[in-house]
Amino acid sequence: MPVLFSLIGPLLAAVLAASAPGALRFSVDVPGVTEARVTISGPEAELAAGPFRGTVSVNGSAAELPISGTVTHSGGKFVLPVTVRFADLPEAWTSGFRQDTFTYHVRGASAGKPSRDWTGTQAFEDVEVSGGDSDRFLALK
Repeated sequence: MPVLFSLIGPLLAAVLAASAPGALRFSVDVPGVTEARVTISGPEAELAAGPFRGTVSVNGSAAELPISGTVTHSGGKFVLPVTVRFADLPEAWTSGFRQDTFTYHVRGASAGKPSRDWTGTQAFEDVEVSGGDSDRFLALK
């Protein structure tokens, strides 16, 4: 039995690693005081190009924000820009707020493919922030 596991173990680990979702990256453009353009990106193979519908939640909150946009592929990554109105952000997201990192759960599907889930942690310092009112966003950090 140990010999069989030594042969199948690495194959099983490779299959599980291939099916596990990769980490997502977030960037935020803040053009004004009412909304932000959030771009979510990750490994190209994880999300088909086309229309996307899904939800996002942060910091373990049960409150989800619906998101939608069009997925494109560039440089081996999928790119999903979504517009988020500040007035639509769930109040529950403020509980569990940390100044250094945030956790996320993104769920959704594009181009008629099966739904995917991503869960992870990202440092605020790794979020690229730009735009005319980005200093107000940065003040939240």
